Amino acid sequence: MMNDIQVIHNDMTGYAPIEKMTDVSHDDDLISMWLDGLSPASRRTYKASLESFRTFTSKPLHAVKVEDLQRYKEDLFNRELSSASVSTRIAALKSLFSYGQKIGYLRFNVGAALRSVKVTETISERILSRPDVVRMIALENDPRNKAILTLLYTAGLRVSELCGLSWKHLNDSGSKTALTVHGKGGKTRYIPLQDEHAAMLRKLDNDRSADDPIFRSNKGGHLDPSRVFRIVQSAAHRAGIEKADDVSPHWLRHAHATHALQAGCAINVVMGTLGHSSLQITTKYTHMSPDEGSSLFISV
Repeated sequence: MMNDIQVIHNDMTGYAPIEKMTDVSHDDDLISMWLDGLSPASRRTYKASLESFRTFTSKPLHAVKVEDLQRYKEDLFNRELSSASVSTRIAALKSLFSYGQKIGYLRFNVGAALRSVKVTETISERILSRPDVVRMIALENDPRNKAILTLLYTAGLRVSELCGLSWKHLNDSGSKTALTVHGKGGKTRYIPLQDEHAAMLRKLDNDRSADDPIFRSNKGGHLDPSRVFRIVQSAAHRAGIEKADDVSPHWLRHAHATHALQAGCAINVVMGTLGHSSLQITTKYTHMSPDEGSSLFISV
């Protein structure tokens, strides 16, 4: 619980000391509070970023200096991580130190002096050609895995969205079957499926209940995202794709956006199908002309 002690000073630098406002007494308690309320995917990403930094510094958070953060940032670039990876890790640290000062656990926000990392746009390097995608799906013999590859591509799902699907999320909507997808930030969207893709999914149903997962693990629960990554990479290897080890489920989402736009789908429809928060994100894939649900423009 927070005490009613007022912040005595704060300025734009983020260095101003503040009075302690919380009973948190250990770094792990702060981190637990900081992570609370984040989505599972964000929690994993932020946690991994912080663990990397703590391994690098071996210091408690109150002893970390700006120089430590700068040396860590330099080390990340020396390891030849992508600008996106470095940006995510630095953003996580800036968020943690800001939060720590805000609740009074940390006297100074040393992260305020650390510049954010500009991300180099590399989407074009991660776009699979349509023949590549078709080959990945065609050469997959396992019905469940074939359906996974098909849905990642034709519906443009994030891997977490795909793994979270249950049979109750597959519903008839007018003349089409639609998926109810719960995406980032708790936003819900509805994605119409082509008849053959809906039929492919229904073939996986062995009289299971509405709450059972569509894509079931060998243990019976929802499939883990790490397993989907392996399924996609195996398919990329079979298809003879260059740098197959780099191919991830998100590459199929990128391919969906690019190929739907090339097929003439309206950019705002692609935006809605993918659940993008702004049109600016979708425009990275190119601009094209109008029609309906982007998932209806993709065939295998």
